[in-house]
Amino acid sequence: MINLNEAKGIRNYSTIYALPKTVVRVNVEVVKTTYKTGPYYQYAESLLGLTDAIDRDKEFWKITGIKFDTYAIVDTNNVFLVEANNNKVELNLTASGLLESIYSKGESQLLPIDEYKSMSVLNVSDLRSHKLVENENVNFDDVPLPSNVVAKKNEREQATELSKKILTLRDDRSAILVGDGYTETMPGGEALKIMIDKIDLIQEQYISLFKGKVKKETFKYSFDYIPVEPRKITQTIIFRFSEEHGIVDIMDMNGMPMILEIESYENLKNLEKFKKNQEYLKRAAKIKGTANGLFYRIPEMGIVRLLANEDVLMQEKFS
Repeated sequence: MINLNEAKGIRNYSTIYALPKTVVRVNVEVVKTTYKTGPYYQYAESLLGLTDAIDRDKEFWKITGIKFDTYAIVDTNNVFLVEANNNKVELNLTASGLLESIYSKGESQLLPIDEYKSMSVLNVSDLRSHKLVENENVNFDDVPLPSNVVAKKNEREQATELSKKILTLRDDRSAILVGDGYTETMPGGEALKIMIDKIDLIQEQYISLFKGKVKKETFKYSFDYIPVEPRKITQTIIFRFSEEHGIVDIMDMNGMPMILEIESYENLKNLEKFKKNQEYLKRAAKIKGTANGLFYRIPEMGIVRLLANEDVLMQEKFS
């Protein structure tokens, strides 16, 4: 058996397999709340008595969900060729990358050599986020203004005329509900409900021109990280977050750094010492030639965390 990168040819080899390396994926859900002032917000209190009208446009972002995933990709630096012999070597790999069986009749998960060579490896510096929900502008284009409001020359007159219309709608709604001033031919049941709902909708649209609008949108991002070196604690800035702008560029210092921390249980520490000792003995004995066994990896166990300053936003154990 020999590493593909060291092989001078592949004619004398019958099987190829690769060692896996783990990618940690951080899935983040954020909610953007947009506050939009109405065109007549300055007259909200004086004409309608509204004290909670939005007085300036603003955005507020909040992280609402975090989920960790792990998956394996091919480690192109550790692809191995197995020497041909009289018996076909068939390897099955477990989901975690361990050799499950040899000479098995089960389904093989091996790939042709050309596919290994063409596979791209994800670099930490090339990470990108994936936005699943598109942004939409908040406006008042859906509000149908009455012609007598549009005809007014200035903003104050328009606001005054529209406030009168809102008060009239309130009076009409109350009159319909109590039957005051209406004949017995007033519809009932579902027809009455439709009429009231229509009045409520128009009134809500008109009031929004004074009170403003609040809209919430959900965005989803995914960030991948490949641990490179075995350490007790590994930390990296996986993304930056701002309450004013949401998830921002990794180089934007206005965003708070969100730290991905991987804490190893170091359950393989003694094994690593043993392997180093074996390598030393091999060199001392000047053993040469290809290996007769199969290379494999044992997955490390540990905890993955997402940190904001010193606060732990999410943590999960992996084994």
